[in-house]
Amino acid sequence: MKNKEKVIDLSGVKVMADNDIAFLIDICSTFGKELNEFELGFNSAVRNGDLTLMNALIHKVYPGLELFRAGILIKEIQVLEALINRSEIEGSSKDYHLERINRYCREGIQVLDTFLGTIIKE
Repeated sequence: MKNKEKVIDLSGVKVMADNDIAFLIDICSTFGKELNEFELGFNSAVRNGDLTLMNALIHKVYPGLELFRAGILIKEIQVLEALINRSEIEGSSKDYHLERINRYCREGIQVLDTFLGTIIKE
């Protein structure tokens, strides 16, 4: 059975928070908003061929992706970015990678929302 890589991993953030619930709530909700903004803006940038905006959005979200250990999302962004920058991508391939990025963003937001729901109830 193949291990499914997590879209995001909260373990490092939990250790960094050192039981500071307010910090956890703040950093997780902020990152959830950043992921949502990234997904919307990135879609627009890719579809409109705006490489400047695409690269700016990647640069903005990347520290959060690293902090939340979003390796699978980072890899997918890097693949699409490399293909676009080398002009080696066609419509269906671009759509395929973009949909995967969208799915991983939504899954990450869902993980964050679920986690926030559990710690806010405590």
